[in-house]
Amino acid sequence: MRIFLCVCFVIVGFFLFSSCDNDFFLPGFFEPKQLEHPTAVPGKSDEISNEQESHPAHYIPKNAERYTEYISKYTDIPYETAIAYVNAGVDCKNIFTVDNPDSILVLLNKSHALPMGFIPKKLNYISGTEYRMTVEAAHSFEQMRNEMAKQGLALSVQSAYRSYSRQASLFGRELSQGDRQAHPSVSGAGHSEHQTGLAVDVLHQGGFSRLEKAEFEATRQYQWMIENAHKYGYILRYPEGLEHITGFRFEPWHWRYVGAKAAEDMRKHGISAFEEYWGRYLVNP
Repeated sequence: MRIFLCVCFVIVGFFLFSSCDNDFFLPGFFEPKQLEHPTAVPGKSDEISNEQESHPAHYIPKNAERYTEYISKYTDIPYETAIAYVNAGVDCKNIFTVDNPDSILVLLNKSHALPMGFIPKKLNYISGTEYRMTVEAAHSFEQMRNEMAKQGLALSVQSAYRSYSRQASLFGRELSQGDRQAHPSVSGAGHSEHQTGLAVDVLHQGGFSRLEKAEFEATRQYQWMIENAHKYGYILRYPEGLEHITGFRFEPWHWRYVGAKAAEDMRKHGISAFEEYWGRYLVNP
């Protein structure tokens, strides 16, 4: 019976939300269009402006039409930032299958999906929990959690690595509960950072109710992480006010490991959305 219900959710979800213009889709249950991953090539183009002007290093000539469309739609976004957003697929024109799924800097969002069948090479349990992350991410998280504990700040892990089937199940449950808001709280299978072993959900106490999640933003733990998590390579992946960029509602509990260098760089340059950082500096790593 459960299998039958899951199949129903998949079929309904596909027809309702498979378009990239919507905020839900069911990657893995259809084959995304395989496209060559964009490579940044500095250059000049008159498709954004009639004037001959120099473009930033992350400008990709073949994306010129997408830049034009996005910039004309969002006139308040600075030119270089808009280019970065388009590079990261914020305009949601195509679905790319990432070619670096094991990288700590892999980008996953509505436009970037994991290869079918991807499983991280090695996962370690976070000490004292039943949850796993990649070796590097788990080690850095434990260091951060230990430092917080020294300051009297307890941190409870609520979720970390998820298998493809587990993610699909969670997504199906969200659909069944009518969670079809503009910015969802659960990624479709294949698009979730949890499947990489680089994401962790935390709270200040046990349990993971919606009330507790909402309360976490007001805790000392959250404030400490906002000020210090970058030192351990972690970023707040879905910040408040950037839902139109990340594609997800504000999640104060969801933290992503990107390594200390990238996390420090984002903080130094005042970049809050990983999409912008990736679209500026990593599109041609």
